[in-house]
Amino acid sequence: MVPVCKLCEKVIPSYHPLLNHVVIDADREVDICPECLDRIRQSQQTACATLFPTTAAKRYLTRTGRKKA
Repeated sequence: MVPVCKLCEKVIPSYHPLLNHVVIDADREVDICPECLDRIRQSQQTACATLFPTTAAKRYLTRTGRKKA
């Protein structure tokens, strides 16, 4: 069976269970492609940088062209 991303429904190239398999809780597990994982990571970085405005977070927001909310 070919692994497919649960979010974008594309075939996952070079599937590796440690990198692409996400366990949400005891009953739910999903496979996510590297592109979707990157989008989730970037979104969470921006949210954390906005919520906790440390010096490093401010540099991240400035570097990515996003402004504080």
